Amino acid sequence: MIRLKIAYSIAKALSYLHDRGIVHRKLSPKKVLLNEKYAAKLCGLSSITMVKFVTDCSELELYAQDIYSFGALLLEMCENSTSNDKVNNSIDAGSKWIHELAMRSTGDDIKTRPSAYSIARYLEYRVKLEEMKAMLMNNVCLLPPLKSMKITGKGTFCCTFLDYYNNKPVAVKHFVQGSVEDEIDLYYSAAIHASLQSPYIIKFIGFSPGEPMRLVEEYAEQNCLRYFLQNYGISDKLSWNSRANMAYQLAMGIAYLHSKRIAHRHLTPMNVLVDKAGNIKIGSMRLATLVDSAIDSDIRCEIGTVLWRAPELINHNVKDLFKADIYSLGLLLVELETFKQPFIETKLTPQAIANKVAARRLSPELTPTCPAWYRKLAYLCMCPLPTSRPTAQEIADVLKEHLNDHE
Repeated sequence: MIRLKIAYSIAKALSYLHDRGIVHRKLSPKKVLLNEKYAAKLCGLSSITMVKFVTDCSELELYAQDIYSFGALLLEMCENSTSNDKVNNSIDAGSKWIHELAMRSTGDDIKTRPSAYSIARYLEYRVKLEEMKAMLMNNVCLLPPLKSMKITGKGTFCCTFLDYYNNKPVAVKHFVQGSVEDEIDLYYSAAIHASLQSPYIIKFIGFSPGEPMRLVEEYAEQNCLRYFLQNYGISDKLSWNSRANMAYQLAMGIAYLHSKRIAHRHLTPMNVLVDKAGNIKIGSMRLATLVDSAIDSDIRCEIGTVLWRAPELINHNVKDLFKADIYSLGLLLVELETFKQPFIETKLTPQAIANKVAARRLSPELTPTCPAWYRKLAYLCMCPLPTSRPTAQEIADVLKEHLNDHE
């Protein structure tokens, strides 16, 4: 982490100079000073030059020379040949990605060398990634290798396997290797999940780093809510009161997340799980975020599955992530009442449905036998005006009040 911070601060300094049309021209270990926090400061500025005043080489060549010198610095740090013994003893062995960045920066073709800005941006992501990893390490213990068995689910981000840990069934998620930004997101959401303790949230058990990274979670024996409702909808064995209780548990789970200032952002019947006893467990925290966190505004831009997005998300005009969750919760209330995916009878494509929802020209239908209070609650959740939607706790309170209406 120390080496990473040094490299990042050097790259930021170079980016600052290059943005102003200035090149250093003599970047070397002796021209870099470190403070007590290992933040680098460039010195030896007598050599700096305004690019527009140089006539013996092109602008591209001037910037590329600085990048080459930066790459040489990275290689020296990889080899632990720095003259600062304290830093030398504090950093670990050369990381593969640092070496790769160094090789790109010192490549023969100056046109393929990265800019100082792109290097600084990349290293900024790397710093955030290490911070996310540290946050996760503080919450959970590393797990021994697990022997994955049956595949129980496959999504955009991962495959889920049934495995056993401490003689109990667990769900093991193998995540697809992506960009450094994706890796930051993954550690970030895992750290959030590890901090949660609620009977309505799938329990986070641990993780195993590596490629692919694996997250280990509580296993839900009856799969996801969509699968559960399809099975019981056919057999007609799920009572109204049982469904109302599931809706209550779902609302309580969302209320718990929101009380922790966490927005789920990906509520769908595929991401709501059902355990052996028929209890609801909210899962798939992949897009969950701490509201108002810097990382959300910087790099977390996914907004969930199109059919379950609130109108303001579709229109890229969201001001309250909690209210967007409530809209998705309203769609889940519809599915719990009808046993069907909302909008399925329209026979429109998902994008066509999203366009109509965004234009406030389409809303899902409930059955004619739906209780009036439940109908009102569901449509309040899906109100086009986000500020008019109830809170998750208010929804849970209404559901609790009516739990035994149809015993």
